[in-house]
Amino acid sequence: MGLVLLERRDRLRQAISYCRAKASGRWRSTMDGADLVPQYDFAGICQAYFLIEQSYAFWEAYLRLADLPYDHLFYEDLLDDPRPYVASVARQLAVEMPSGEFKTNLRLQRDACTEDWAERFQNDARSGDLLAHLPKKVAPRNIDNLARFLLKKQMRIGQA
Repeated sequence: MGLVLLERRDRLRQAISYCRAKASGRWRSTMDGADLVPQYDFAGICQAYFLIEQSYAFWEAYLRLADLPYDHLFYEDLLDDPRPYVASVARQLAVEMPSGEFKTNLRLQRDACTEDWAERFQNDARSGDLLAHLPKKVAPRNIDNLARFLLKKQMRIGQA
């Protein structure tokens, strides 16, 4: 088994991206544009930010406690050159690193709206009550929710 911990340095823009995708239904740049235009949501961005931080902290702690080997990569570092990710997967699969250029039809969805929301959020955060927007419940970390996360489905808070 090989593991890669892929992390974003810019957690605020990750939270904004999540909120926009959740509101619009557009999770990838290759998806057709949804008719829904997401509205700025300070509380939603706060909650997403806190959950993202908790998630990264959980996975780092879990991997260390379980003493599992993993490669730690950053999303922003891979935007222009995905070779370190491909090299990690090739090494973990014990196959030769593919040669050539790596191309994808995926594109960043970050745009002027993202930057507007980031600026607005930072202004609101200085004057707002961040702690009032802590997530009420956290989705349990189990195999079902991991699969739902990977399939870009809403994770389940409680298991029936």
